[in-house]
Amino acid sequence: MVRQKTCTPVARQKKLCYDLPMSSLLLSTCALGVGLGLRHAFDSDHVAAITTLVTGGCSPKQAAAMGASWGLGHAAAVVGLGAGLLLLGVQVPAPLAIVFDLLVVGLMVLLGVRTLRTPQPQAETHPQQSSLRALGVGLVHGVSGTAAVALLALTRLPSQAHGIGFLLVFSVAATASMTALSFLLALPLAAVSRRSARLARAARLLAGLASLAVAGLLLVETLQGCRS
Repeated sequence: MVRQKTCTPVARQKKLCYDLPMSSLLLSTCALGVGLGLRHAFDSDHVAAITTLVTGGCSPKQAAAMGASWGLGHAAAVVGLGAGLLLLGVQVPAPLAIVFDLLVVGLMVLLGVRTLRTPQPQAETHPQQSSLRALGVGLVHGVSGTAAVALLALTRLPSQAHGIGFLLVFSVAATASMTALSFLLALPLAAVSRRSARLARAARLLAGLASLAVAGLLLVETLQGCRS
């Protein structure tokens, strides 16, 4: 009796990918990376973090530079760590992924407290320092998000090359999305700052409180994940 071979769902998905023409496979990989990357910048912790940075009295142009710096830090973590995971064919261990998530919680608390302690927006006098701060924030977010993104590339794409290509496209799209988001957030904030110091201060206080609220939600989600 000949035993029939069975395929796991992941293996079946990869087989379907191999059956696709190379051009279609490349196009679908790029489309997936662009779509997820553009949406990724709008995650609640990303929006809350960048809002605390752009409410500090920067111009829309400076805000866009901070958004791009966030994207570079995020890309460095996602591509660097993600490519390593793909090449090794491993996933981020669950306990380590929890530690990464807790780092984001701590970061959001730090940003929220810093914003609340300096409620009065001031003109940006050290744009390089602000860009470095945004780079570090993006790096922490990227480290936390690498586990899910690398897992997607590892299980849904047929080869390591396609997976690394997906990570690159995803990171470029996320950077472009965060740059545009930062610029758009700064437009009304800059207009408010010019017209009313009280409204500008209120916007900054709201940004700080929002960062702390997001930190609380992330902490609850992380703890619930530990119990499940």
